[in-house]
Amino acid sequence: PAITAHCARLGGAPADRLQTVAARAAEGDPHATAAITLGARATGRVLGGLANALGPHRVVVAGGVPRIGSLYWDALCAAFAAELMPPLRALRPRPPRGGADAAVLGAAALPRTLPLHHPHTTGAPS
Repeated sequence: PAITAHCARLGGAPADRLQTVAARAAEGDPHATAAITLGARATGRVLGGLANALGPHRVVVAGGVPRIGSLYWDALCAAFAAELMPPLRALRPRPPRGGADAAVLGAAALPRTLPLHHPHTTGAPS
């Protein structure tokens, strides 16, 4: 919603969905392009700062927004890389291994990795 609203604030035609803004950017609309790249850069900088603080081995970026296309993804990755401290310079954001179904696959795997209930250790119900 923020990218869509920002596009309209920049002077672009109002849009009901992010995919509409992405389609306009693909057709060369400068307002749509600016809104998408601003959102992507902001996200990349935040993720880069978090990576500096946490020192992860992997950064996975999922959800619908990164899937709108290379304009968003490339700007996010460039801002992320620019934010990193030297020891982390090789780190790059990646899409989830499960693709668009990663959240569903993760939820389906939970029963195999976590108990569905915690048995009482005393035997008496609480």
